[in-house]
Amino acid sequence: MDFKILMLPGATLNVNAADDDADDAQPEGGKLPPPAVPDEIQLAPLGAFSDDAGNAFTVTPEAISNIIAGFKAKVNDVPVDYEHQTLTGDKAPAAGWITELANKGKDGLWGKVKWTAAAAAHLSAKEYRYLSPVLLAKGKDSQGRFVPSKLHSAALTNTPKIDGMVPIVNKNALQKTQEDTMLKKIRTLLGLQDSATDSHVEEAIVALKSRPGVAPELADALGLKPDADLSSAKATALALKQTAVAQTDAASRLEALEKNLAERNAEDAVALAMKEGKITEAQRVWAKDYATKDLPGFQLFAAKAAAVVPVGASPSAQSGAPAAPTASLSPEVLLVAKNMGNTAEQIIKFGGNQ
Repeated sequence: MDFKILMLPGATLNVNAADDDADDAQPEGGKLPPPAVPDEIQLAPLGAFSDDAGNAFTVTPEAISNIIAGFKAKVNDVPVDYEHQTLTGDKAPAAGWITELANKGKDGLWGKVKWTAAAAAHLSAKEYRYLSPVLLAKGKDSQGRFVPSKLHSAALTNTPKIDGMVPIVNKNALQKTQEDTMLKKIRTLLGLQDSATDSHVEEAIVALKSRPGVAPELADALGLKPDADLSSAKATALALKQTAVAQTDAASRLEALEKNLAERNAEDAVALAMKEGKITEAQRVWAKDYATKDLPGFQLFAAKAAAVVPVGASPSAQSGAPAAPTASLSPEVLLVAKNMGNTAEQIIKFGGNQ
């Protein structure tokens, strides 16, 4: 459901100065000082109203609370323009900005305004006398009256639809602006000029729907001829998708094969090193990890390392030998044994003290 625009165009701005009948009066010694511009204005009174078309709406305390809550949820201030130009889509310079809203009970909704210098000058000169706030309503109450829920904008105007502080329902200019904006986008997408009429737009859409081929950009991306039909485009897209899936599966299988090969090569290198007595059973896990991560590095280590286990010794013989005297081992041999992960007893058992 679209928002209904409720305009309250009859609010007289209370510019503090001598009354109209005394505008030409001059005090001794000079002219009257320029009137002060109000920085707080009434936006909506409480009550039920009807416009000249018979549409009815009501401003309730709950409606004012909802308007204030919606205002606080926004980051941007609410604009005050001239003659509702914000609604028409024309150039709409700001006359001021509503920065705060307040619920003043029986006096209704009020707002604080920061005026631009130009607007303040217009107001001081009484070139604008009225403020016309615009409220948006989406739902109705139990009596079928629209209930405003958002403050859209406000405008300085000299031509209110009615006198005084009586809200009226205006034509849905906001909806028309939104429709015009969308129509402009559609013209651009269809490659039409801004001057194209609704009939031109409709003809272009019908022609587009009846065209059997695909968009030239899509055909080019798929490597097809400009006049390719939808069937060719669909078949090409499905083939590309299947190729991409197959490539992904192949990459996964290749990764698994490479991992298995690396582990098998590492196990073979470790087994060879143990067979040559370059590492002990206690070093198997370390050696496997080393060889898996850096096979050339491990192979170089095994080639340069001295044998610490007699060739042909069984794993049980490496790990289950009884204790032997260590007094005959030199400090250098004990240091090498420690660095290689061997005990002094293992060195003596396998002849490392010779």
